[in-house]
This record gives sequence, C-alpha cells and structure tokens, in this order.
Amino acid sequence: MSYLYQNQRIDIALPIHAISVNKHAMAIRHHQGKSYIEFANKADMQGFMHWLSGQ
Repeated sequence: MSYLYQNQRIDIALPIHAISVNKHAMAIRHHQGKSYIEFANKADMQGFMHWLSGQ
C-alpha cells in the first residue's frame, strides 16, 4: 500500500513489525524492509497514523 505525502510516495508492505516515533519523524519496519519518513508537522504525522490504522 502506498501513501502520498508532499508529492512523495511512501510504500508500506503489511505486516508492520515496528514503528518508532521521534518528534516529527517516523521509522517503520515492515515486510519489505524499513521506511523513514520526516513530516513537516505533528498534524501531518497524525494524519498518516490515522491512515495507517485504517489499513
């Protein structure tokens, strides 16, 4: 599944093994490896988490 954030596509493959959050950044360890995402603000990160929880 993919998420579009600031014209960048973030690919996440289920299952997700771990999520680490630090201020406005997030590291996700998933089935296909790791993804590191830096968000512009907390609201953007919360929007991504809301989308991720619905998947």
